[in-house]
Amino acid sequence: MEEDWQRGVINIPKETLDQVQLTQHSSIEEVKANPTVTNWLRSELSESETELLAVKAKLKASGEKITPILCNGVIKTASRLIREYNFSSPLVSHRPNPKR
Repeated sequence: MEEDWQRGVINIPKETLDQVQLTQHSSIEEVKANPTVTNWLRSELSESETELLAVKAKLKASGEKITPILCNGVIKTASRLIREYNFSSPLVSHRPNPKR
């Protein structure tokens, strides 16, 4: 999020920013410290994890043999990153540890 913000790529809805009087000219520190933005992000992550698990269930029920195997690794990794992100400092950038 920090890199995107610095490049001018704003991934937070304008309505959320307007609600707390933040703009694209606000510092990333102001954005990261704002509880409303943090709550929006956590909600988005929770919804994304729910959708990932629904896709996983549909793949399992599809009868396909290879596609679920290929996709489950990505789904599992994405779900893990979402959980880690939600339980850490809310707007800190997380990158996978290559030693894992």
